[in-house]
Amino acid sequence: MRSNNLTAIDETECLSPSQSPENSFLQPSPTKLTITKTYSNKEKFMLIFNGYNLQFLNFNRKKTINVGDVQTEVVIYGILSLGQTNPFIQALYEARVAAYVIWQIIDEPSKINTNLDKGLIKDDLICDIQFSNVDFSYPSRSDVPILTNLSFNIKHGQSVALVAIARALLRDPKILLLDEATSALDDESEKIVQKALERTSQNTTTLIIAHRLSTVRRADKIIVMQQGEIVEEGDHESLIKAQGLYFYFVKQQNIRQIEEEEEE
Repeated sequence: MRSNNLTAIDETECLSPSQSPENSFLQPSPTKLTITKTYSNKEKFMLIFNGYNLQFLNFNRKKTINVGDVQTEVVIYGILSLGQTNPFIQALYEARVAAYVIWQIIDEPSKINTNLDKGLIKDDLICDIQFSNVDFSYPSRSDVPILTNLSFNIKHGQSVALVAIARALLRDPKILLLDEATSALDDESEKIVQKALERTSQNTTTLIIAHRLSTVRRADKIIVMQQGEIVEEGDHESLIKAQGLYFYFVKQQNIRQIEEEEEE
């Protein structure tokens, strides 16, 4: 690049709408702008560098500059672009750490191959579920416990509700996992879904994760969790009589009113 091919224009060389009515889009430029080609009089040009629009220019006169001035402009706008990414570097680092753990799980070779006829195949499953001293926290927020020393048993055919934020992965077709299944439904749609689930899951071990208590009030066992720990356990009626945390949630969500409407 030769310096005699470079042209610069400052704010005195940019026409405003009042100075040039036929070019109403022109505006004065508060900074010196550098371009890489010499233009003739009245030629229009727009320069974009690193996402910065260096405005529409209308050239009336020319001034030659050296390559060093061009490099200065490039460095300045490059630094501005880099500075805008600095606040997100920590978030990118945390996302990378969290993704590494997830990809490790996804890429781990499975010891089970359902396409092969060889190996041990069980004709029937007991379908009991047991959680023993389970601790869990998300990789991106390892200092925030989600589950703390969680332990409970689910017998075959029982419907159990966890009133908390939790995640699980159960692939056996004889076990039904419902994670916030009715959270996006209105009251009428929820009743229809709930009745259908009760009919189809009589002989199925069902694990329900929910914050909407009207979904879980008919469960055989309701486990109430707070800050990752079990604080109450029982069916709907026994927990109402205990008047603990579950009873407080029921009052907040007007479950009693829903029950009366169903009886009518």
